[in-house]
Amino acid sequence: MADTDITAQVLVEQLWQRADGVLLASRPVLPDLPEYESPEHDENLRYLNTHWSIDPTPDGPDSGVEWKDKAKRRLAATVLSTLHRYFEQERDYLAHSVRHANALAGWCGRLAREIRVVAQTIGDESRRLSDRQDVLHARLEDRIAVLEARIAELEGKKQ
Repeated sequence: MADTDITAQVLVEQLWQRADGVLLASRPVLPDLPEYESPEHDENLRYLNTHWSIDPTPDGPDSGVEWKDKAKRRLAATVLSTLHRYFEQERDYLAHSVRHANALAGWCGRLAREIRVVAQTIGDESRRLSDRQDVLHARLEDRIAVLEARIAELEGKKQ
């Protein structure tokens, strides 16, 4: 045989060596998702939920002087009656904002949980397909070995 001649067995071995390298390099490697804290339990969201309502009425101790306290109450009543509509709108806006933040946190939490389920399913399916590929590869190797034996047998009878 000349140097350019190659047996079927050597060719198959070379092809499998190349294929093994490609297959090993292309094995799916899925990283684990990092741990996360659900936005539904976030400290800032908890603060918004407990402090969204602002009481517009003045608070503080009386001065002890009757005419000052009376003037203070009258001024407060005038300001509050004038700004009542604004305070109601502000309270309504804050309530809607907090409800929206709660809804967004809920959606984010559900989406994060769904992503984790999908990632786990993809990882499981990748491992299953990889195992299946290994089984099929082994079966193909066995078939090739049988065919090579059969070829050797036929070549032996031919000589």
